[in-house]
Amino acid sequence: MKKSLLIGLTGGIGSGKTTLSNYFQTLDIEIFDADIIARQLVEPNKPLYHAIIERMGTDILSKDQTLNRQKIANIIFNDPSEKTWLEECLHPPVYHQLRQLSAKAKSPYHIWSVPLLIETGAYQEVDRVLVVDAPEMQQIERIQERASMTVDQVYAIISTQVSREQRLSLADDVITNDSNLNNLYAQANQLHHIYLQLSAHQK
Repeated sequence: MKKSLLIGLTGGIGSGKTTLSNYFQTLDIEIFDADIIARQLVEPNKPLYHAIIERMGTDILSKDQTLNRQKIANIIFNDPSEKTWLEECLHPPVYHQLRQLSAKAKSPYHIWSVPLLIETGAYQEVDRVLVVDAPEMQQIERIQERASMTVDQVYAIISTQVSREQRLSLADDVITNDSNLNNLYAQANQLHHIYLQLSAHQK
C-alpha cells in the first residue's frame, strides 16, 4: 500500500494553525493535532492526570476536577524546571500516538499539527514542513481576542517558542496569514494541489 505523504504544520501562537487545519479537513485531509492528543492524555483519571496533580498540587484543578490549563501555564512560565518536567511527560506519548495515527492514514497526504514541531526536533520526521506565518502584532491581537491575556503574557509565550526566522528557515512551504480568510484558503488550496501531486509519486 502506498504511504501517505506526511506534512508537519507549525507556526507561532496566534498564527492560524487551527483555522488552517480546519480548512484542510474540509478537503478530506486527515489532521492529527498534538494539542488535542495532549488534552486527551491528561483527562481525569488518566495516569498523566494523576502524575501532574502529584507534582503541582490540587490547586491546578478546576471546579469540575479537570486540569486548569491557565493555572498550569502560569506555573510553567514562571518555573523552567516545571516546564521541562511537563514536556518530558507529555511529548513522548503524544509523538507515539501521532506515529500510530500516521501508520493508518488513508488520505493522499495527512497533517501533523504541532505547535512545537521545530523545538522538539519532530520536523525531521515529516516529509515536508508547512509553516503558517503571521506578523507579531497580528499574533498578539489574535491571542488577546480569544484569551484574557496582557501583551506581556503573550510576549512571554512567544519568547518560549523558536524565533520566526528559525521557523521559516526550516520551512518547505509557507502560508502567510496576514490578510483575510479567503486569502488564507486560496494559499491552502494551492498547496493542496501540490501535495496531491507529490503524494502521487510517494512509494
